[in-house]
Amino acid sequence: MKDEASLILKSFFSNLDLSEDEEKHFTSLWTLKSFDQYDIITEAESIERNFYIVLEGVQAIYVLNEKGEKVVLGFSYAGSPSGVFDSFVRGEPSKIFLEALKPSKLLALCKQDYDEMFKNHLSFYKWGHLFFHDVLFGRLSREVEL
Repeated sequence: MKDEASLILKSFFSNLDLSEDEEKHFTSLWTLKSFDQYDIITEAESIERNFYIVLEGVQAIYVLNEKGEKVVLGFSYAGSPSGVFDSFVRGEPSKIFLEALKPSKLLALCKQDYDEMFKNHLSFYKWGHLFFHDVLFGRLSREVEL
């Protein structure tokens, strides 16, 4: 993995307490995915298979209203997480879309490897608890704003 990607992972997962070997293993689990502008990364009714960290680009997460118009729920940028988290965690079809608004490069961690990290590394479990806590309260704040 390129140094820039490793640095972004280290920054995003700065709370993880991994040995040097565990960190190498963790870094090796991520794959680079590239998307062109306007590519649909995750389509509604499909199951999100990856947890993403954005290296480059901008993505929008949206739903279609009754008229078929996009209603944007949020954006992801370089250094931030991306994906349809509820579909990813539950393994259920998504109700929303994830689209690349600009050409994008994302690091992807598949569900199996994600679950393995949760099962085998207490610090990843703690990170996940805090991450989804922040996602939940961020969403609640956004709903209040709307």
